[in-house]
Amino acid sequence: MAKNPFVPAEAVPQYLKLIVSGDTDAGKTHFGLTAPRPCIVDMEGNATLFKGRSFTKLVDGKEVQVPFDFSILTTRSFADTSGAVDFLLNNPKDREKAGETLVIDNLSLLWEALQEAYSTRLERKIADGSSNRADADELQFGDWRTLKKPWKTIMRKLFNLPMHVILLSRIDDEYEVVGGVPRLTGRKKLDAEKKTKFFGTLHLHLDVDDDNIRTGTVIRDKWGAFQHGQKLNSPNFWTFEPLLASAPPPGVQAPEMEDEEEIAKRDSESFDDDRSKEIAKKESIGSITKAGRVLFSSFAERGRDAYNELLLKAQGDNKADTLSDLSAETLASLLDELRKLHISLKQSALTTSPPAQKPAPATPPTPRRGKKATEDLEL
Repeated sequence: MAKNPFVPAEAVPQYLKLIVSGDTDAGKTHFGLTAPRPCIVDMEGNATLFKGRSFTKLVDGKEVQVPFDFSILTTRSFADTSGAVDFLLNNPKDREKAGETLVIDNLSLLWEALQEAYSTRLERKIADGSSNRADADELQFGDWRTLKKPWKTIMRKLFNLPMHVILLSRIDDEYEVVGGVPRLTGRKKLDAEKKTKFFGTLHLHLDVDDDNIRTGTVIRDKWGAFQHGQKLNSPNFWTFEPLLASAPPPGVQAPEMEDEEEIAKRDSESFDDDRSKEIAKKESIGSITKAGRVLFSSFAERGRDAYNELLLKAQGDNKADTLSDLSAETLASLLDELRKLHISLKQSALTTSPPAQKPAPATPPTPRRGKKATEDLEL
């Protein structure tokens, strides 16, 4: 009997995985550095400007000035960033020293770095003659699929990282194609790979007005602690402090996201199984049809009736209209029953047949007339 795959649901602690978007100077880096013990991948080169400064945090209803204190990796490289994420994943003790929150500043530059790396690779292949492409900057459909693999991998690792993660991102104008002509929609989108917007549990968009007053709009909150579209005044990480109650203690592993390639590899085996079953079914149906012909020719009407009776019973028991509707296992069982039927009919025929008569002695040939015949007889 198959095991029930469902289990009772339980509340599972999760680290905060945030996307924070906004235009230039909207306060994205400031927001990221207000997180608990942040380590930041600084791709813009601006994070060091916050050293020696402080931010305002509400503690027991009172405003307290808290100094910025963070670790930093300054790089514009996708490979360096990916390597830093791997280091944090694989070295728990060093991760604890590095901090409690990883900040990527920012996604837009990280996505650009990955594209530039891929274009440079294409340029090398064009230069050494291993590619017949004319222009490395004109990416084709297959190129985008290749590009998204390392991007999906780093997003999965960031989700699995036992730390809070804040991904800062620029925004860009959204276009739609109408009659073959691209037109502005008036909406904004993340300036990153398009499916990145689904990362994590909360998306906050930052704005700053002409009076330098900063606000945040909650775009998405899977926890449901904030309303979609809710406006927040001067938000920082601690605006979302209520969500920390659902997070595990620092360093404790939360549920992990599976590797998509591993899932695809495992799922691909089902195609092999299905194909094997279809081949087995076709072979069984062919053998069943052949068995029917043998029964017809060997036992005439008796064989045909017994054959049809077995087939109708198998189809009726399984509510199948044709042999093809039966499972491979049922077909194999039916074929085994037909073999037994053939043996039974053969034995029955042997016991009920009349005894065979002895053949009459052969009549000697009539001697030929003539000289030769006479000579034969004389001999």
